[in-house]
Amino acid sequence: MRNLPKVLVTYSRIYNRVLSGYEERELTADGIRRGREQAARIQRTWDGHSKCLLSQMARISGLEWKRKEIRAYVVSSVRYPFSEPLTLWIGEKGENLDGQITSLVHELAHTLFDDNDGVLKGYWKRLRESLGGETESTIVHVPVHGLMVETFRAAFGKDSERYLKQERWWESSKANPGMKDSYARSWNLVTREGAASVVKRLYESRALSKR
Repeated sequence: MRNLPKVLVTYSRIYNRVLSGYEERELTADGIRRGREQAARIQRTWDGHSKCLLSQMARISGLEWKRKEIRAYVVSSVRYPFSEPLTLWIGEKGENLDGQITSLVHELAHTLFDDNDGVLKGYWKRLRESLGGETESTIVHVPVHGLMVETFRAAFGKDSERYLKQERWWESSKANPGMKDSYARSWNLVTREGAASVVKRLYESRALSKR
């Protein structure tokens, strides 16, 4: 598979402190050392799977990676990951490398969709029409969850559940109920339709966009 991005996992003490609201505890020597160690650990683990996971994501979705390099920042100052700039939380999941790889694939799915927005305009329009009444967070995460399920199954086969169970964080998390509800709802919609069917509609949207 050509044009796979290089994902660089890094720690920035300044970025971490800004996200914390400039709390001094985010600049302690122990905190900085832990951040750098976690970044290196996640990088080593990711490097062992990156080519397979990135190529499967592109193959299954039919979308192209547009960036040559994607930086993934690890922080301790926010309790949730997000995709732009790609940011991972090293709190409770800090020692859980399976959880970090799962979070990384989740956020990379958002990146892949965002960078292919031009060919996905029709797809998002049809998806929103078909899921009228659902929250925007639920709608956005339907293809994310569908692609994650199919990617981990293709990459790890029977061992995929080792990673997919990490994505179902709402089963034990005390996170905001609204956030938990929308993510769980998205997962349930994908389970009901079938992840293969969800990503098939995503894949076919490329041809529809050219008409």
